Amino acid sequence: MAQLIRKVDAALVELHGKRMAELGVDGSGLFSHYAELLRQGAILRADEIHAFKLVREAVPAYGAYAVLRAGLGELAFLINSAGLRVTACEPNAVRVEALKAGLGHLAASKMVDAKIFTIAPGFVPARVDVRPLLGVATDFVFDLPLEQDQAFCRGMRQFDGLLINPRLFIRLREQPSEQRAVTDFLQSLGFTADSSAPHAP
Repeated sequence: MAQLIRKVDAALVELHGKRMAELGVDGSGLFSHYAELLRQGAILRADEIHAFKLVREAVPAYGAYAVLRAGLGELAFLINSAGLRVTACEPNAVRVEALKAGLGHLAASKMVDAKIFTIAPGFVPARVDVRPLLGVATDFVFDLPLEQDQAFCRGMRQFDGLLINPRLFIRLREQPSEQRAVTDFLQSLGFTADSSAPHAP
């Protein structure tokens, strides 16, 4: 597993380093967050690696997985590289282009299987083709009032389970009371308490 993580990370660093040099920080979809990671020489972070290990080792197997706020797709690519069906959901159009570039690059190197990898431009998949579906939202901060957005709530109800980090779900939640409110929100959508556990620290 460690070798796989290193290979995927190195391939993404190589690809997006070239894309940033050609298209610029914003035009490449890296923006300041990924540009800084790239300067440090690694795109995959400890939280994403931890989430991947939870999916592989701790969470029951699902028929498919959807990574919410996929960014450059790094976590989605890791999950797919383990032979699992994945949808990478990303609402930012420039990031979607970066995702497509990453998929093409990693598929050409046989690190991922493009036949079971889907890119969904949005917060959640437009439809679900394979069940059960696990939503992976371990880094899902937008600072938008999505909890009151009926379309978003309908989309969340598509999932058969969720893997989340309550501190980083929809908005940054530093206080324990804010994190407990996540459970109330998910229960209002029909999830049980266990549907959001285990979560990344």
